[in-house]
Amino acid sequence: MAERGNCNGTVYVIKEKDTLYQIAKQYNVSVREIMRKNPYVNIYNLQIGDELCIPSAGPVISGAFEPYVVKKRRHSDEYYEK
Repeated sequence: MAERGNCNGTVYVIKEKDTLYQIAKQYNVSVREIMRKNPYVNIYNLQIGDELCIPSAGPVISGAFEPYVVKKRRHSDEYYEK
């Protein structure tokens, strides 16, 4: 069980038909991150009412990366980088 005071993120309570993949997708984190934050939880035998600590997704930093753009040359079928 996740201890609410020790969880840097959200404490999620397992409901019927929950899967780790579905929970990870819902909170935009990886299954591996959830497993790392919950080392004492048997993820292969989740029970209704079990608590998981869902790590907070990191902050989105505006301008932290620039998208890669491929442009086509004018008179050729070859492509080159921007």
